[in-house]
Amino acid sequence: MKFLRKLLVPSYSRRADYDSLDSTSSHYSFPCPTCSATVAFSFADAIRHCYIWEGEIDQINVNAIKDYFEMNIVGKSPDGGWPSVFIVECNSCRARFMIYSGVSETSNSVYRVVIQSIAEISQPE
Repeated sequence: MKFLRKLLVPSYSRRADYDSLDSTSSHYSFPCPTCSATVAFSFADAIRHCYIWEGEIDQINVNAIKDYFEMNIVGKSPDGGWPSVFIVECNSCRARFMIYSGVSETSNSVYRVVIQSIAEISQPE
């Protein structure tokens, strides 16, 4: 896996993209930089992956991901949430994107998600 480019850079001041109490949309979308088609994913995917992403990826790539997204030693995302990392694909051109978000559980089963970074990645070898 190679990182090709960042479409969104992590930020300490980014506002939440999703709050399970207030949000009207359960999905996040962005235009594919290659073909301009809409790439979308569910905030539920971000919430689910915050607990399992490191176990789904081999340790070499976990370290590369942490370095690329400049994850801190404390293990939290810049917004203070738990990091969540997963891959989505453009349905039109098959470009692949790694999504890095911060997930906070503000109270029982009430979640806040901040999309911290989107990086285009290479196709699997």
